[in-house]
Amino acid sequence: MQYSKAKKLADRLVELLTPYCDIIHIAGSIRRAKPECGDMEIVCLPKKVFVTTDLFNEQKKVDPQFTKTLYACCINIISGTTTGRHVKAILIGGMKLDLFLPQPHDYYRQLAIRTGSAEFSHLVLAGTWKQKGWVGTHDGLRKQNECVRLGDKWACIVKDPVLPPAWNSEEEFFQWLELPWTEPQLRDQKKLINQYQ
Repeated sequence: MQYSKAKKLADRLVELLTPYCDIIHIAGSIRRAKPECGDMEIVCLPKKVFVTTDLFNEQKKVDPQFTKTLYACCINIISGTTTGRHVKAILIGGMKLDLFLPQPHDYYRQLAIRTGSAEFSHLVLAGTWKQKGWVGTHDGLRKQNECVRLGDKWACIVKDPVLPPAWNSEEEFFQWLELPWTEPQLRDQKKLINQYQ
């Protein structure tokens, strides 16, 4: 899909979901302003509300209005739910949606990763945190010496692991990595990416 059309659709979805989110961003090829966008990627933290589960029990859950609004915009949910970390869906109109729902402390790292490009995320971002002794786990970055590798994933084996900071912006995440800030539109440049190989 052409960028202008994809951006308009992404802006509309963000507009609809914003009242039910603490924070929400467009990511992927749309954020990088690619001329052609194959899918839509959104990163967000849905608001949590207390839901009564029985007479004596209340739990904090994703705002049901968030789920209802999202599902109303889709013709098919391929995988995931809004209680998890990732929903893959087909939007009305046929565009594919990847909706990422990270943990709050890991939000801006996930925004950077999901913005891409894939090479930038893998070689520059992940390559840099690996050099600093960190690995990606289900719970965010953890020190490699406190983790074990299980197949192609890492799992923390320490009860009280060393934690990275909870970044308050994508810029803070780049600063923590000691990387210069790179505008999303420049994260496809081979010359830039090759500096980190």
